[in-house]
Amino acid sequence: MAASELTTVLLLSIAIAVLLMAAGRRGAPPFPWDIALLTRTAACRNRRLDRIFLVVTHLGSFFVLAPIAAALLWRLNHAGRSEAGFFLMLSFIGASVIANLSKPLFKRKRPNLFPILGKMPAHSSFPSAHSAQITAFVGSLFLIFQPAEAPFAAGWLAASVLVVAMVAFSRIYLQVHYPSDVIAGLMLALLWVLASEHLLALFGVNIG
Repeated sequence: MAASELTTVLLLSIAIAVLLMAAGRRGAPPFPWDIALLTRTAACRNRRLDRIFLVVTHLGSFFVLAPIAAALLWRLNHAGRSEAGFFLMLSFIGASVIANLSKPLFKRKRPNLFPILGKMPAHSSFPSAHSAQITAFVGSLFLIFQPAEAPFAAGWLAASVLVVAMVAFSRIYLQVHYPSDVIAGLMLALLWVLASEHLLALFGVNIG
């Protein structure tokens, strides 16, 4: 079991590195489909959607998620599930660190095709930290609290996917990220959450 868990952790870690190198080519211009999707999204803008996505996008902010994660950590500790709380923080903070430390390596400039909504972040575009953070946060919660009953599990999964999709799309709608930035953020977070789960299992830590 230990060898299997170690192999999985190594493979997932390699996958994260390959993802970042393949999709983020240092200083690379956006892909043609990035431009096409941003153009289509800009054409769908209206005031109601503007207001919705200006709010939704904050659900991926580290400064919004960190206090919630800290409160959940406290709650899990008091419920006798400190290992699950540690997994939550490892997943969330780890994904945030990877995403934000990757930005200066790739130095991709932010989109400038259409007027942005809100404030343009100062740091580089690739990968999307908001997308990575909300994916890691929701993904780890799903693994911690997933119900055994199939109908509830399906509903919990659907709600998780919806929240992540809304935040991820908000970054494209607001024109502060290319779609490839968002996809990279989603994928690296998923890989990191799975790697974290297997790494803890390697040391006998049960998050369930």
